[in-house]
Amino acid sequence: MRDFVILADDLTGAADTAAMFASEVTVPTVYFGTGCARAPLPSTITAYSLATRDLQPEAADMAWKSLAPEAAELGTPYLKVDSTLRGNVYASMLALSRATNVAAILLCPAFPQQHRVVRGDWVLVGGREYLNIRELLRSQGCTHVETVSSPGECLALLRENACSLRVSSPLVLAASAESDGDLAMWANLVKSSTASLVPAGSAGLACALASIRTLERSAPVFSPLAGTHRRLIFVIGSTTAVSRDQCRRLRERSDVRQVCSLPCAPGDWTAGDLPEAPHLLWTTHDLAKGDVGFLPVPASLLLPDEFTTLVLSGGDTAERLLVAAGYSQMSVVGHISPGIAATQVQAGRPWNVILKSGSFGDEYSLCQILDALVTKLVSD
Repeated sequence: MRDFVILADDLTGAADTAAMFASEVTVPTVYFGTGCARAPLPSTITAYSLATRDLQPEAADMAWKSLAPEAAELGTPYLKVDSTLRGNVYASMLALSRATNVAAILLCPAFPQQHRVVRGDWVLVGGREYLNIRELLRSQGCTHVETVSSPGECLALLRENACSLRVSSPLVLAASAESDGDLAMWANLVKSSTASLVPAGSAGLACALASIRTLERSAPVFSPLAGTHRRLIFVIGSTTAVSRDQCRRLRERSDVRQVCSLPCAPGDWTAGDLPEAPHLLWTTHDLAKGDVGFLPVPASLLLPDEFTTLVLSGGDTAERLLVAAGYSQMSVVGHISPGIAATQVQAGRPWNVILKSGSFGDEYSLCQILDALVTKLVSD
């Protein structure tokens, strides 16, 4: 099997999926913004963030059509979908089906390590029914969707529908998965030559595929940039309930202070302006007032030298902030924990960048990231 080219609808998704393939000998590259015009690097895992999650379906369709054919030529496409199927899911599947000339898609959004599983027609979050897959896909224009619970059932459906399969209306096989063992079962089917399927899944299925690929490779490792300073900035763009709880717990710490702005020009943050607390928090909404209205992400970003590590939560905010700082690609060096990618950007001034989906984790997740990073930065 050729190396994967990961196509995602936001930056955190691209990074956390690529992180599953990271090792001491494999450093995936993620392209975003203007970087999406670049071809994948040879002999490595490449991921693209198309930033289509919040676009209208027509605009999302155009974005997927523009990149999917090239990705299909340069590697094995892996369609990264949100574990709760947010965004323009069917538009992306349809574009990849046409680009690969494969008329069947294995859809497996389960990510058990983040308490997201699939049982029959349903995505369950934390053990509760969250979303009906069949109803969602049909609302987006999919006319041919079946649920499957085993590879045998999947192959039988492919044989039964062999004469009617069309890339203009692909068969979507929604796979049940409630454990990492289930994901390994589906990953082996994707790897098998007996089935021609476009894999579409979260970082959970990617992890299972990476386990097959890396049987003879080292485990993922996060190594901070040499000479990294020990002050962190958290930028939170998500307004989900869990993100609000995570920010509240972070603000309760004595070593974190919230700031009302980010530095956009030289002199915005002088030594006298900086809080004494070693780590800073900035959000795009007013946590104290419960205001869900977004503040604008700065058009540029210039951090003082003592800050070389950013923790970004929320894919859209993360991408806009990094683009504003002049970046269009990153190297994925591992993960802090499943779903939380550790990356580095090197063009211009180098930074460690930690990326987390706004909906992942519990109320202490940001605090756990801080503790893990401080321990790692000190020990290195």
